Amino acid sequence: MAIEINVFIADDHPIFRHGLRQIIERVPQVVIVDEAEDGEAAWQKLSTTDADVAILDVDMPGRDGFEVARAIREARLKVR
Repeated sequence: MAIEINVFIADDHPIFRHGLRQIIERVPQVVIVDEAEDGEAAWQKLSTTDADVAILDVDMPGRDGFEVARAIREARLKVR
């Protein structure tokens, strides 16, 4: 049985986000479940998305990646 890893990407630079997505999607076991362009959108989406891993930019508008990571931990989401 193959393991599937659901990944969420948050970065305010669309070209970087798109490039990262293309690289990650080359791995057969990895699925990009959603993306966000700022920290607030990232938090809103992560609270309802079935992501295993979140790749967060540390410098985003709204909330930075550290704030989003703290919110994930405080909400006890399964996202790493």
